[in-house]
Amino acid sequence: MKLSSVILRQWRDSDFDLYLEMNTDPEVMRHFPSVLTQDQVSSSFTKLRDVIGERGWGVWAVPDFRTTDASGREISHLMADGFIFDF
Repeated sequence: MKLSSVILRQWRDSDFDLYLEMNTDPEVMRHFPSVLTQDQVSSSFTKLRDVIGERGWGVWAVPDFRTTDASGREISHLMADGFIFDF
């Protein structure tokens, strides 16, 4: 999915190391209940990909425009019949 200034895409296997780094970093996770273990990150990563595959929307990877590598994650919104559903 490409918006005017942001590209949202499905997570790739090559994104896992960055996702692991983000979710196990205390500074990144300071507003969450706790950092995640590697098993929790792996399970979460799989679920993110599965949800997008099943529903066609979810938490997308946001690639760096210069490299197309994931630079973070973005919450998408499904708009249907005038309603916005936050994932």
